[in-house]
Amino acid sequence: MRRATPFLTAALLVSATVAMSGCSEAQDGSSTAKIASSLQDLFSQWLSSPEATDYDRDVLEEAVKTGSITQAQYQKALDLYISCMSDSGYELQRTRYSTGVINVQPPPAVDDVDALMTADQLCRENTSVFVVMGYETQQGNPGLYSDPATIAYTCLKDHSLITSDVTVAQVSAFLTESHRNQYPFDAHDLGVKSCFYAAGMVYDIDDSE
Repeated sequence: MRRATPFLTAALLVSATVAMSGCSEAQDGSSTAKIASSLQDLFSQWLSSPEATDYDRDVLEEAVKTGSITQAQYQKALDLYISCMSDSGYELQRTRYSTGVINVQPPPAVDDVDALMTADQLCRENTSVFVVMGYETQQGNPGLYSDPATIAYTCLKDHSLITSDVTVAQVSAFLTESHRNQYPFDAHDLGVKSCFYAAGMVYDIDDSE
């Protein structure tokens, strides 16, 4: 059984804050629709957003020129957010992927989910909204695809985590089906989890079911 996270991942936040470009389908079934023409274009969009924090603006002004957000800038944004959540009474768990992305998750047992989500939103608004999204996008979805299945499929393929006969439809099924099944990749592999995290999905698998 897979369990999705109650937090919004960067991929889902990105899709909610940018306009999508034209959509078409590639030969392998993946979507070519993109969230922006380039990372610099994406950073420029965010820089003009009223939701950008002071730290976001400082980093994005540089990123528009360089085309990237550094790991150190990302780490500082996360540290600010994690500290804010700690002050709100939530000690977050962290999983670091080989891409440099850190999956930050709430404690396993939370009595009041609404209070958690309120704290999450306030901490993002008071620390950094776009630096975390920007770094996780450039690391996990450098092609800037808008379709979650295409993001995950491209990541899995680029990191040799699937064989050439695996289809986008099979990857999409893992994103949308809630029951256990046999999939053409190792769902326990941290690299595979990183690819699905980039697509907006965090999951656990209970082997006892």
